[in-house]
Amino acid sequence: MVCRLVAALLLLPLSALSFNAGPAGSRGGHAVTLSRSPVVSTMSIQDDIKDRIRSAMKGGPDRKAELQALRLMASAMTTKTKESGAESLDDEQAKQVLTKLAKMRKESIEMFEAGGKMEAAALEKTELAILEGYLPAIADEATVRGWIADAIVVACPDGPDKSKMGQVMGALMKAHKGEFDGKQANKWVAEMLK
Repeated sequence: MVCRLVAALLLLPLSALSFNAGPAGSRGGHAVTLSRSPVVSTMSIQDDIKDRIRSAMKGGPDRKAELQALRLMASAMTTKTKESGAESLDDEQAKQVLTKLAKMRKESIEMFEAGGKMEAAALEKTELAILEGYLPAIADEATVRGWIADAIVVACPDGPDKSKMGQVMGALMKAHKGEFDGKQANKWVAEMLK
């Protein structure tokens, strides 16, 4: 019990602790109490996933799908860590790995639904939901179309020109990378350049 308390206290910043004088005759004379102020977590995405894996393992069969998704995420990050030769990934690198996994899940969902395998698609959707919890929110269609219109003005000063689609996508990616689904944006760019 004492070890857990000490470990928990070591993880808190000093501002979250307050030291109060204990009652007369108490051992040590001081008591440590936790304040109610919120503590900002400094846990990286990779560490948070490892922590969630431990929690899901204790959750039993009810959390089996979550555990499977988290292990997949941890495995992909471990592979990327070994490839880069680093000790661990920073949050930006972790988000890149998770973005690739999310893209694969979306493609799998489309294929399973086209093949009539709804149970497999449902499992993929569960994994995608967990992945998206670690990724920034994707902009809605109206916002992305506005960004595309801005990129068209920059890339095509003489008016929409389908031959400049690559330049429009390049300008869009440069300004808003990671904020939208590139596959959908590509369709909308082609549609708006007609």
